[in-house]
Amino acid sequence: MTINVEMGSLSASERYHLLSQIVVPRPIAWVLTAAESGVLNLAPYSHFNVVSSDPPLVMIAVGYKSTGELKDTGVNVLGAGKCVIHIASYGQMASVQSTAAELLAGESEIDLVGLPTVCDPDFSLPRLADAPVALHAVLFESHVLGPRRQLVLYLEIKRVVLSSGVCALHADGQGTRIDPLALDPLARLGAGLYGRVGGVTKAPASQGTRD
Repeated sequence: MTINVEMGSLSASERYHLLSQIVVPRPIAWVLTAAESGVLNLAPYSHFNVVSSDPPLVMIAVGYKSTGELKDTGVNVLGAGKCVIHIASYGQMASVQSTAAELLAGESEIDLVGLPTVCDPDFSLPRLADAPVALHAVLFESHVLGPRRQLVLYLEIKRVVLSSGVCALHADGQGTRIDPLALDPLARLGAGLYGRVGGVTKAPASQGTRD
């Protein structure tokens, strides 16, 4: 027995909730930006993934606040042209969830949650000190899609900052290897649920995979 769901018969909200429970697990972009006033904004987005390695691009889909305004992340990236994308670990789930809340103008999620930041050379935005991965990114291009004017940001990664605890340099010509269990990335499921990497299996050499 199967259940057929015609997407055209669903509201935009119903389509969102259905797809967000089917396309799982999703990586989370924990995005730090700065407003024109200098206030730092931090928010998680699970409509996020790699789209290219040459140039090194990721995409993030940014929606709207309950008030109908574009979320601060979108406004700030379109204005300043840059952001820092963090990959949070499973242990940071509570902090990630807390930064999803809508705040008043001029308030910072970083101050609200009490997250320490550090600065790196040659990039004007700080990064979260405790995130295992941070990506310095600049705006490559943006698109507005559909009747709800969904904003899709394509961002070029200029620098990757890795915690030494999640990676190691190998002498086998393969460059930097990330240990997925040490990274322990937080993943988004549907209906308010989160997940994590439960096990890792290496494909046989004859069945090597490449996206």
